[in-house]
Amino acid sequence: MSSILIKNGFVVTMDPRLGTLTRGDVLIRGDRIEAVGTDLEGPADKVIDASGKIVIPGLIDTHIHMWQHPLRGLASELWSHHIYKTVITPTRENFSAKDFGTAVYLCGLEMLDRGVTGALDFCHGIMSPGHARAAFDAHSRTGQRVLMAYGLSLGYSFKGQTLDRSHSAKLDDIVELRSEQRDESMVTLGVGLSEMETAGLELFTKERDFVREHGLRATFHQNSPGQILTLHERGMLGADLVPVHVNSVTDRELRLLEEAEVAISVTPEVEISVGRSMSVLNRALREDVKLCIGTDTPSRVSIDLLSQLRLSLTLVQAHDAQEARAAGRLPLSAREDSRSASPGDMLATATVNPAHALGLGDSLGTLAPGKLADVVLLETWPFGDPIGDPAAHAVLFSSSRDVDTVIAGGVVRKEKGALVGVDLQDVADSLADLRSRVLG
Repeated sequence: MSSILIKNGFVVTMDPRLGTLTRGDVLIRGDRIEAVGTDLEGPADKVIDASGKIVIPGLIDTHIHMWQHPLRGLASELWSHHIYKTVITPTRENFSAKDFGTAVYLCGLEMLDRGVTGALDFCHGIMSPGHARAAFDAHSRTGQRVLMAYGLSLGYSFKGQTLDRSHSAKLDDIVELRSEQRDESMVTLGVGLSEMETAGLELFTKERDFVREHGLRATFHQNSPGQILTLHERGMLGADLVPVHVNSVTDRELRLLEEAEVAISVTPEVEISVGRSMSVLNRALREDVKLCIGTDTPSRVSIDLLSQLRLSLTLVQAHDAQEARAAGRLPLSAREDSRSASPGDMLATATVNPAHALGLGDSLGTLAPGKLADVVLLETWPFGDPIGDPAAHAVLFSSSRDVDTVIAGGVVRKEKGALVGVDLQDVADSLADLRSRVLG
């Protein structure tokens, strides 16, 4: 069993018992963290000098459509859902199963390069069982920790098949694909439920029952008002469900989500581009809902999760300040106008809380003994070590270019700023070839 010793870093454990170590070590054995502390000694197969680096849990993106990675820029003019519906979604018909797998693989590589070790991939571009297996295999090859949500919201094809026929075939294929899954895999199969407002409550309920019957986790686009209350009244809320967006939820619905231990995923940059309210960020934080942040669509936004955390914190503080102005409390008072979130709170939306969304709340999301070894090292050289809270430095000042080392499942996937075992020219060539086939 291989071991890795990370030495002398600013260790942001995200564990309230361990706190942040200004000069700390992390010992990894196999795929688990064995010890966190100071002056840890080996023996270790590999020693990583983390001097001047911030050590954080691996970042987790809880809502992304990874198959859209080659379409970057195609939705740059997104304003409302028009371009998405008329341009992006129909483009999926141009992907062969091999192309689909390549798209997912390339997206996973870029995410790892940016420090994103985990993902909830809402895989709604699946057009055949072959596409599903190509995506699953691609996830297995990248080394990311992924919950692949097999999308039900779109049929196998827009042409020649009814929704009912493709829907039944997809349910059958989910059962078959799950039977092929290895227990030790970094990839877990889940389900991306249909949109309730388009599929109807009856079909949505059928899907929810299917998910529970087979012990799967599920996610869905929660777009319309009142849906969370409806799910509560029908007993369909649960910790195995991840609603996405949830911009229209009421405070009462947020309390229902908190009581049911439901983690939610908000994708601020995309949601702003379609005119949605972002007050859900502040309200979810105040109600202690497990708030997570995602990037959503690679065709519209960068998949840099660190920048999404910075945007999210800015939106939270802007909303707090707006409330203070409305109450006539200016200038702001640190005593009277408390913030809804600190930078550390926002880091939790990409580490601690997403672990619950993936069903791994007890084994992921913090740097603590016994936890799965998904770890990221952020470089601070040459412009200076963090002053004050290293978590604040990670959220406010770090970017993807600072991602020095990435470890997922105890395996080093990026080291000294370079992906391990990846030929970048091959990546560029694969992407160019794929785009030539898909976009013409």
